[in-house]
Amino acid sequence: MLAVVLAAHVVTWTLYGTFGLRGGVHEDMLEAWVWGKEPQFGYFKHPPVFAWLAGAWFYVFPIADWSFYLLAALNSALSLWALWLLAGLFVGPPRRIAVVLIAMLTPLYGMLALKFNANSVLLASWPLAAWFFVRSLRDRRPADSIGLGLACAIAMLSKYFTALLLVGFLVAAIVHPARHAYWRSSAPYLAAVIGLLAIAPHLKWLVDTQGQTLGYASTKFGFEAGQTLRWAAVTALSPVLFFALPGLLLIGRRRQSWRAAVSAVQTWAADPGNTWLGLLAFAPFLLTLLWGLGGAKVSISYTIPIFFMLPILAGLALPGWFNARAIRRLGFVTGIVMGVVALTSPLLGYIRFVTDTRAAIEPRAEVAQALTQVWHERFKRPLRFVAGSTAFASALPFYSSDHPSQFINFTAATAPWATPEKLARDGLLIVCEDWDIKCQEQVAQRTTSRTVRLDRSFARTAFGRTAQPVALMILLVPPGG
Repeated sequence: MLAVVLAAHVVTWTLYGTFGLRGGVHEDMLEAWVWGKEPQFGYFKHPPVFAWLAGAWFYVFPIADWSFYLLAALNSALSLWALWLLAGLFVGPPRRIAVVLIAMLTPLYGMLALKFNANSVLLASWPLAAWFFVRSLRDRRPADSIGLGLACAIAMLSKYFTALLLVGFLVAAIVHPARHAYWRSSAPYLAAVIGLLAIAPHLKWLVDTQGQTLGYASTKFGFEAGQTLRWAAVTALSPVLFFALPGLLLIGRRRQSWRAAVSAVQTWAADPGNTWLGLLAFAPFLLTLLWGLGGAKVSISYTIPIFFMLPILAGLALPGWFNARAIRRLGFVTGIVMGVVALTSPLLGYIRFVTDTRAAIEPRAEVAQALTQVWHERFKRPLRFVAGSTAFASALPFYSSDHPSQFINFTAATAPWATPEKLARDGLLIVCEDWDIKCQEQVAQRTTSRTVRLDRSFARTAFGRTAQPVALMILLVPPGG
């Protein structure tokens, strides 16, 4: 049954992305592709795993929007499978599938998961790491410790935000009823050694680049207190926003049902034997809010991987609500939601285009194809390097038939693959939007008697309509000089 559910999930959200979000994949996804085609042990914003995954995926699959959305949907399905594994350590088969259905009814594993980036890739690695952690805590077997170390390393190499999950593991292990046996065994230390060995190449890269990703992370701190308080307040509402629909389906709308649910949760939480589970579930969320109150920028997108334990806790604290009727209701509504999402995705694509949604109307693929042709006609050789305004400079590598590399921010510090020697040999195409002063300054600095400047407008046509044209400043720096 699980395989059928996950297959339907993949098909539904691949269709939604392909037709409902047509016009171009998100800039975070383009960034993953740009990085992934240039394998490194780290990148200037994030550790490397999500970029590696994108690079490996497109080494096998066609470079196209639908293929990227298929990758995102498969990552979501893998996340649900990891959640199913973890749930099996706590609840029986009926509640186990209910946990998966609850997750599917949240935006976390659907719309939000379609943006394949450093946040959504954690959807799979966090519950998988938790599965190994609980097994290691319970059985203290070397295989689980090795799995825990590797899973934590993968999560840390996806985003440093995983440190909050590791703190949750630590405090849960400190208060667990079997804590003495656990800390006296080799289990936690073996996991730590394996994890450190796995991230050692990235740590060396971090030293060699003088903490490049840490420098980017520091830009998320130091904001005005009032602003960070507002961000934290909105983020605090995320579990309510995410789980409102499945909560209503399980408990109903009657006031007495909610009172009974609150009472049942209080009774469960009052049991000292459940404290470690509560800490495992909520420590990352509470730490995120404290991080925000301490002057850091937080947002709902940060919480995408955090709530994997909530459906499991609901199954433990509210067993009476997970009856056969409630589970059937969850399954029925999940099926209806997937059907509606799949069938209405073309209509959503039309609405996004006619309402001038930026990602739907920007002619990114059109610009990539046209400028690749211009480059070929002028220089009779493939386009190897592009730079410029982010929206188009990151789209060109993906949508151009030559799949060039991006000279990010016009500096080798953020694009070490774009050495001065390679740029001089292969040339450079720069694309600037009319508002991007910094990009236009780069054009002015690189303009010589041999460069070719073009000022052109491009417009995207779809559904028999033409969107507002976009004015671009283009500079062709010829190969060989």
